[in-house]
Amino acid sequence: MKKEQPLVAVILAGGYGSRMGNLTKNKHKSMLKIGGYPILAHLYTQLRINFIKKIILCVGYKSQGIINYKKKAVKKDSDKILKLIKNFNNYDHPEIIISKLPPHYSTSQRIFKIKDKIKDNDFLLLYGDTLLKPNILKSKKFFTTKKIGGILTLSKPQPKFGKVEIKNNKIIKYYEKNPSNEPWVNSGWCLIKSKFLNIFKDIKINFENYVFNSIIKKSIILALKNNNFYLPIDTEIELNLANKLWKKNKRLWF
Repeated sequence: MKKEQPLVAVILAGGYGSRMGNLTKNKHKSMLKIGGYPILAHLYTQLRINFIKKIILCVGYKSQGIINYKKKAVKKDSDKILKLIKNFNNYDHPEIIISKLPPHYSTSQRIFKIKDKIKDNDFLLLYGDTLLKPNILKSKKFFTTKKIGGILTLSKPQPKFGKVEIKNNKIIKYYEKNPSNEPWVNSGWCLIKSKFLNIFKDIKINFENYVFNSIIKKSIILALKNNNFYLPIDTEIELNLANKLWKKNKRLWF
């Protein structure tokens, strides 16, 4: 019987984060702080809690700050976060491997570059700027089914605005903000079987449409609806909100 390979986590943290304005002028978005700790430390801790042993960090823009943080502080900060959320279990520190490409490179190119580092492992792919309470690893048991090629986490974003219906330039109905009316969206945490690594090519398009549609033609991608916490850090507004939420409840995404 073939021994099950450990799951590898791949964090995409190479983009410019331009919507953050001056906050990302001198540092990458994943290094912006929530509760005094970089977003990267929160992600590292989440993966650590879920017994991930190896993390491949795909960096680009302002990568040196991430590299220095990986060497000097991420493990210590993760230990501090565990104490703050009152999780006193003894977790190993995952190994972090850095893969560096210029910031303008696509996500497909970044994953193409690390194929030899993932090898025969199924892998968890996530964005370096998204907070959610993960439940996807509980679904890894479905990967024993040959027909399943991936599992994609879907979440409902918090609505930012009320909605209106217009007829002949007149507002005929107004809808208050309501999360239940929002569509399910790709929230960034997805499991992909190792056999689909050959789909990732050295091409300048991002992987979402290209890879997922390619997998669908050959296999099944399960949708995992996430009703837990979800907050992509797109702008300073979400960053400020995350800090307020952390202050109130440090376990929201753990």
